[in-house]
Amino acid sequence: MNRKFKISFIAAISIFAIWLLLKLLKFNLGFYYSDLYSHIQLSNFWLRGEDLLNENRYGDNKGLHNYYLNPVLGIFTYWSGAYGLFFAHLGLIFLGTWQWLRYHNKTKLDTLLLFALFLGPMAYWFWDNRPYGWHAELLYFPLVFLCAQNLKRANLKIAIVWAICILLVREDGILLIWALGIGFLLIDKKSKPLSKEIVFFSLGCLVLFIAGIVLIEHFSVGASRLNKALTLEAIGDAEIFKNLAFNFGGYLLFALPLFLLLLIYYPIKYTFITIIISLPIFFGAWVSGLYYLPDTYHSVLWQPRMIALWSVALGQLVLLGDSKNATFRLPISLGIVLLWGLQFITLVVLRQHNLFTMTTDILREGKIYSQDKRYAVVKQIAKSTPHEAFVVVPYEYFHLFHKHKIIWPDHLENALHQPDLIVAREEDSAWSKAYESMHITAEKEGIIIRRKVK
Repeated sequence: MNRKFKISFIAAISIFAIWLLLKLLKFNLGFYYSDLYSHIQLSNFWLRGEDLLNENRYGDNKGLHNYYLNPVLGIFTYWSGAYGLFFAHLGLIFLGTWQWLRYHNKTKLDTLLLFALFLGPMAYWFWDNRPYGWHAELLYFPLVFLCAQNLKRANLKIAIVWAICILLVREDGILLIWALGIGFLLIDKKSKPLSKEIVFFSLGCLVLFIAGIVLIEHFSVGASRLNKALTLEAIGDAEIFKNLAFNFGGYLLFALPLFLLLLIYYPIKYTFITIIISLPIFFGAWVSGLYYLPDTYHSVLWQPRMIALWSVALGQLVLLGDSKNATFRLPISLGIVLLWGLQFITLVVLRQHNLFTMTTDILREGKIYSQDKRYAVVKQIAKSTPHEAFVVVPYEYFHLFHKHKIIWPDHLENALHQPDLIVAREEDSAWSKAYESMHITAEKEGIIIRRKVK
């Protein structure tokens, strides 16, 4: 191993250690809720006697999304719950980093690409994914990085394996595969835009995309989120156009660090190509966001949607490789400082997400939990309750029961089974009393405990 490899590897390992430490600290202080626990259940409930892609928040997810990679992750979450998702995800990031350092750690652009973008502030924002904690779509970033590297090195069989993983993440995965494939054909194979291989590849991807949507429509029986998102009678055309313009502008600003490297190192046409091949993903993310209107937080700039757009641009940079004809090259230290600063500011301005304060508040939350007498009681209940139990708990205590079969207190109608245990506070009586007649009730330190009558 040469000196540059050793330094880069130590730097990457240090970043991984910080990321994992912060993730575990935040998880164990209840920073994450809801969707993380849905994905845990989607991954391992089929191994615990439930139907495939069923969980206690939304019930049967086959009518919501094509989350067919989730069950594979059950081998990581069956025994370790949320920790399994975190380690599997970080393992993919590590694998992408190791492969990059081994085969592409030669130029300044290689270093910038890895440390300023793949392991930079925006990448940490994706990894943190606060407040939800984890989504399957977050895997797009390392999977695209791995797939693009193998395409670049002509390891087509391995690239296809990663492409299949991308396809199985969610229904929009095929759009990522299309963008990555088109980039590969244009850059590596020098194909013409309307060449036979591009046309046939595009048609094949279109068929798979339609098949994925049809599958969702079949399981949702016409009540899919897509149908609801496209039913916009209550929203005026001007509001929809304004929403579209805001999200597209936000996307361009979010991806500015990637576009800057494209503009600095390569002819301007590659920036336009990247934007054009990203359009299907952008419109897919935007339409998905319409479901939540008038709330705009969950539109294109939300982590699980923006990560796909970032992945496309990152994949293009990988496929292009180093440009020996570049007229201007950033010094590594200056480039990392500038690109990190740009990402930090972008998150503050567009998402009101200050990475510094969002990390230091760990101390505040730790103090709150240490002074909460009820927390200690609930923690002990979690330790003494078998993991096979169906439990209803307030959101603040979800992390204590991540290996159990959690039932969402505000979505009792979607629970797969009646709860074996209800843990509630006095202020939660609205939902906890629903089981009063079916359970034995006790109370300790302000915590109401209802156990199922056997």
